[in-house]
Amino acid sequence: MVSLKGPIKNSYILSFLIITLLIIFSAIWFGYYLAKNITTPIQSLAEATQAVAEGNLDVKVETSARDEIGVLINSFNRMTGDLKQSKSELEDAYSSLRDSSIEIEQRRAYMETVLENIATGVISIDKNGDITTFNRAAEKVLDIRKEDIKGKGFQEILSRIPPDAAKDIIRRIRGGGGTIKDEEIQFNMNNRSITLRLKMTTLYDADGNFSGNVVVFDDLSELIKAQRIAAWQEVAKGLAHEIKNPLTPIQLCTERLRKKHYERAENYDKIFDDCTGTIINEVNALKMMLNEFSGFARMPVAKPSINDLNSIIKEVVLLYRNAHKDIGFTETLFDGLPEINIDREQIKRVFINLLKNAVEAINGNGQVIITTEYDSKNKNVIVELTDNGTGVPPEDKDKIFIPYFSRKKSGTGLGLAIVNRIVSDHNGRIMVSDNVPTGTKFVIELPV
Repeated sequence: MVSLKGPIKNSYILSFLIITLLIIFSAIWFGYYLAKNITTPIQSLAEATQAVAEGNLDVKVETSARDEIGVLINSFNRMTGDLKQSKSELEDAYSSLRDSSIEIEQRRAYMETVLENIATGVISIDKNGDITTFNRAAEKVLDIRKEDIKGKGFQEILSRIPPDAAKDIIRRIRGGGGTIKDEEIQFNMNNRSITLRLKMTTLYDADGNFSGNVVVFDDLSELIKAQRIAAWQEVAKGLAHEIKNPLTPIQLCTERLRKKHYERAENYDKIFDDCTGTIINEVNALKMMLNEFSGFARMPVAKPSINDLNSIIKEVVLLYRNAHKDIGFTETLFDGLPEINIDREQIKRVFINLLKNAVEAINGNGQVIITTEYDSKNKNVIVELTDNGTGVPPEDKDKIFIPYFSRKKSGTGLGLAIVNRIVSDHNGRIMVSDNVPTGTKFVIELPV
């Protein structure tokens, strides 16, 4: 028994040692397994993070874990997917923005090319009053170099033109609330006369905030010269025609007198009396026509003062209403019509001429309607005079304001020419159109 004690002891020790080693090995293996399940996903996650940092958003980390590591990896995969989608959207947005930017730049270049090559002067002013656009036509018309003016205030332009013109422009801007609508301005600059048709528009952004102004103007100097030449050519033709009319009977009477004188006609005294009477009448008609033409050529300069236009119209209409009982005269006059700066006698002459033409066009029973209204936006007084007479043929509408153009046998063709000149001298305009269903409509616009 004693002899077996040692081997038994050794076998127990060996058994315990084997069990201990087995337990240690199992623990190590289990720890390694647990560590591998943690470190492998983390290492894959680290490698994937490095790939994302290098710009690869297609990387995915595969895992079957459902613990916190699995939640982290799934969140990482979702993050890379979102990043990839966002990057794709950003690339699309950038591409669209780049295309839009290229298109805007092309349009800007095109607009600049157009502005530089049109014959109309264009000046744009920002909300601070600084000049941002000053095209080639503006340089030519105003004789100002773009380099000397761009980026400076609008006052720089006003300081380079005559003071009277600058004051006139400022007055019209203030009167129009910062806007000028098709105004003509005349001034002398560098020993030459300039006539500009000026338009100024106020700009607002999408929110309705003031963002500046655009000034557009045309040099009408050469056009006006051509129009004057053409107008005087028409005047010369009309005057020659009117002079020729009385010269014909004068010539015929003179030839008849000469013939009867040589024939020693018995009734020579009666023929002499008839012919000399005809000659005297035609000479008087010729003298009257020349006096009218002289009066038209040297019409007095307008002397404007503050007047009530409605009262002038009432005064003229009263004269014609009393003289023509068979014609109905209707006045629809705006009660709140502002007083305007006009020459009372000249404007009275305008309405006398227009009513005279209307009465002659009606030639019997008819209706004449006069209305006044106020255009507060453009600050204009508008007068409409309509009749239901014979009307004006379409081919004559462009000619009726030309001196010596008339379809009337007894007309001189100066009445409407005088009307047009008076209205133009008051910085207004007159237009003619058809009155529906029959007759003529005259519209006069006068600035307040």
